[in-house]
Amino acid sequence: MRIVIRTSKLASWSRRLGSIALPIFVLSIIMHRSQSITSETFHLLISIAFIIAFFALITSLIALVQLWFSGDKGWARAFSGLALAIICLSPLAYASTQAQKYPDVSDVSTNPELNLTLIQNTSNKQKAKTTLDQRELLTYFPNIVARNYQISGEELYNLALEQISQSKWQIINSQTLSDNNETAQINAIDTTLFGWRDEIAILIIENEFGSSIAMRSASKLAKNDLGKNGKRIETFLVNLDAAVIKYSSSILGSESPPTPLEPKN
Repeated sequence: MRIVIRTSKLASWSRRLGSIALPIFVLSIIMHRSQSITSETFHLLISIAFIIAFFALITSLIALVQLWFSGDKGWARAFSGLALAIICLSPLAYASTQAQKYPDVSDVSTNPELNLTLIQNTSNKQKAKTTLDQRELLTYFPNIVARNYQISGEELYNLALEQISQSKWQIINSQTLSDNNETAQINAIDTTLFGWRDEIAILIIENEFGSSIAMRSASKLAKNDLGKNGKRIETFLVNLDAAVIKYSSSILGSESPPTPLEPKN
């Protein structure tokens, strides 16, 4: 008697669904980063990819259980569908963990009272959200404190430009220091991995002791930035601290460590 070994239909379907979800997932990111589609269209496409990937995940898991008991063919197809589903859904899982870890904000500043001007994030439809007191925000991002440096405003401005270049941000506006203006401001755009364009505003103020720097980073559409803006400011300022110390050591022959400005109550 010949025993017929069948191929699991669920295993085949899991791979088909995964093979549909992954191209939608990847192409929507590529098009969003290149600004070929709007953020609203991207949200729709990525949601479709997530839904299809979710069904691929469930289908592959059921198929694996059935294959274990039935002895049918289709293990490779089921595992392929599972792998494709996990690739598509992993950003969603990561976002969920970050949303639990960081506060529900999308606009972070070292000096909220300065109200640093943003150029592209001024839409009334999606107003950037800030819900935490500055001292409470520092419990999540302890390094987002404005700095005082014992160097001139022009020197600090040039060092900030170097850090912006290394961060691969796109400068969209810059106002330099002048005899009639003791402040300089730089506005830049940071394009995230998924193509969202967050804006950063940097204010440099020259004073009798040297110069100080303040920063603001905001997401245009997101209501919860998953900690991105706070981490962006922290990384920039920590790198700037190192650059100022290196510059001061080479030019002045002594280190000039930054002096944090205490946040107001």
